[in-house]
Amino acid sequence: VLRREFRLAEGDAFSTAKVRRSQQRLRNLGFFEKVDVSAAPGSAPDKTNLEVQVVEQSTGEISFGAGYSSTAGIVGDISIKERNLLGKGQELRLGLSLGTLSTVIDLGFTEPYFMDRQVSAGFDIFRTSNDRQNVASYSDRSLGFALRAGWAYSEHLRQLVRYTLRQTDIYNVQFWASPIIQAQAGTQVVSELSETILWDTRDTRLNTTKGFLVRNTVAVAGAIGTEQYVRTTADAVYYYSLFEDVVASIGGSVGLVLPYGGSYVRLNNLFFIGGDTLRGFAVGGIGPRDAGTTDSLGGQYYYTGTAELSYPLPFVPKEVALLGKAFIDIGSLWGVQTSTTNTTSVLDSQLMRVAAGIGIQWVSPFGPIRIDYAWPVQYEPWDKQQNIRFSFGTRF
Repeated sequence: VLRREFRLAEGDAFSTAKVRRSQQRLRNLGFFEKVDVSAAPGSAPDKTNLEVQVVEQSTGEISFGAGYSSTAGIVGDISIKERNLLGKGQELRLGLSLGTLSTVIDLGFTEPYFMDRQVSAGFDIFRTSNDRQNVASYSDRSLGFALRAGWAYSEHLRQLVRYTLRQTDIYNVQFWASPIIQAQAGTQVVSELSETILWDTRDTRLNTTKGFLVRNTVAVAGAIGTEQYVRTTADAVYYYSLFEDVVASIGGSVGLVLPYGGSYVRLNNLFFIGGDTLRGFAVGGIGPRDAGTTDSLGGQYYYTGTAELSYPLPFVPKEVALLGKAFIDIGSLWGVQTSTTNTTSVLDSQLMRVAAGIGIQWVSPFGPIRIDYAWPVQYEPWDKQQNIRFSFGTRF
């Protein structure tokens, strides 16, 4: 597991840059709390031995998440993950999300070096159930599976492909729901093939201090099933260390989904923005909305952006690992499909929403804990706001 992360093999010319990159890859595995790679004299004057000293850490992880909104109340989730199954570097994950609004069961397995090649392969089996009555006066449930594979073109450039087949049922649609939602009640089958390419130069995946991540995903549905659409999303984030322990980051995301073949995009294939994607607003808090029922209708086009500053809190010892956060989030969501015979009044605006906030993150011995408080600065009168979000986790 360690040897295959090295960028040098026996007999190669010595390279300090490759040794440094190898050490970084070992740290990114998340299996060790300390990694030291050092050079020692070899069996001849022109040979060098590379010695690796590691301090193992727990690779099993149990994490919890929670959020609060004035309309949704408290929701929570729990996931159990083993990132180094049987010491082979394989990942096994079981996720369970329970709350008044949703239930998600997700089983996933990943083999990072499939058939001893530099190709990762895995699968996911999932079942979800969502009560969206507070957002759009309906409920939905999905059952499906996904197959995925990924490979690297270089140290920083990687490509992923994924095939997903799922059946979704939109049910429990209230009689007062928007006519647009009522027209979509029933079962649909989605067969989706997606491709993602990403460029990643971050120094570490957790608590990043420098580097950037650029990612683009294109998905096409329609080979089989009832849905036909093309969806693409692109996002990027850049990290820069201003001073010691002071890190600035700026990032953004854009996306669109378009139907083809005379079809239309159903609710669960549209974009919903809010919550973690736009702090200061509830999940589905912005975007097209039925003027009469206030149901959120989802959107075909969106963009978001975030600028954040991470800094150590004054008068707090460094070893406590308590960080302050200050951020500004922007975003918008628009575009709703209605038939020419539908006279429903829809509130739809491309106005940029803006929210500012502060937060605290504590990297505790039990895992990261974060609390954010955000207040909207620019918004439409029909938007749904949410001020507080928090999450915490632990390991075993």
